[in-house]
Amino acid sequence: MPVKLIANGFFRSGTTLLWRVLRENNPACTVFYEPCHQELAEHIAKFREKPYLDPDHKLYLWNEYLKFDGLQEKINRLHPNLDNDLIFPEDDEKLLDYVGMFDELEGETILQTNRWGFMLDKIVQRYGAMPLHMIRNPFDVFDSIRYLYVSQFKGVVGCLKNLFAPLLAKRSFHMDVMLGQTLRRFDLSYPPLTAFDSFLVVWIISNYLAVKTADQHGIAVVYEKLIDNPGGVGVEIEEKTGFRFRPRSYINEPRRRRNRFLEPNEIGELKKSSAKLGLAKELDFLIDRFCE
Repeated sequence: MPVKLIANGFFRSGTTLLWRVLRENNPACTVFYEPCHQELAEHIAKFREKPYLDPDHKLYLWNEYLKFDGLQEKINRLHPNLDNDLIFPEDDEKLLDYVGMFDELEGETILQTNRWGFMLDKIVQRYGAMPLHMIRNPFDVFDSIRYLYVSQFKGVVGCLKNLFAPLLAKRSFHMDVMLGQTLRRFDLSYPPLTAFDSFLVVWIISNYLAVKTADQHGIAVVYEKLIDNPGGVGVEIEEKTGFRFRPRSYINEPRRRRNRFLEPNEIGELKKSSAKLGLAKELDFLIDRFCE
């Protein structure tokens, strides 16, 4: 049966929460985690040998890839950015063929990904899957990316990484690679950018394109609203997608919660940056769409 839903969002924007809720609320579906991860084959092989908790999410992420005979061999053959140091797939046709591999699996399938924002429209048009896109405050996303990068390192190395975190921010989550891929894809060129502006280029473009697709063919949700009102947003997702989505028991965040996407002072700062980057139209669309 076909791929029914694509749960998409930028890195550190709550997509693992989407994956977990969809997976555990819809046991009849196969919900794949990050099918375009550049190290997917390595993760599957390691997980096949001995299942392990992901160190960041404290979850078993790769079970679904072991359910189908011969799937790993097909992934090794068709994966469009496997072990090639690319974060986003660059060959559109290879990506579409790769999604087709999941579309041919037995049973209903959901794909959760952080890497398909640029291509979401083509995937939806080719396979008819509904997009569910999650967007999160960009300042929090950027901080989360930097924190997770530094937290990987312990001891003296960790202290040094933390000390030089502002200088190393462009390398967090391979942001330098993502920026390079984005500039090539959209034929953009900038003088040297700050770490935040480098991130912002990728964040704005990928969310702008994905939200446009979700608005036309599916649903776009705000992470902050989901955390603040899980029951209400969950009902919206259920009504639109047809999949059970009861997130309340999965949300347990003791840290400060926002109850809206952007604060007024943040909007002003983003507008200045987006104007400098030539992305004012795209940012204004996101602000108008998600800020009351």
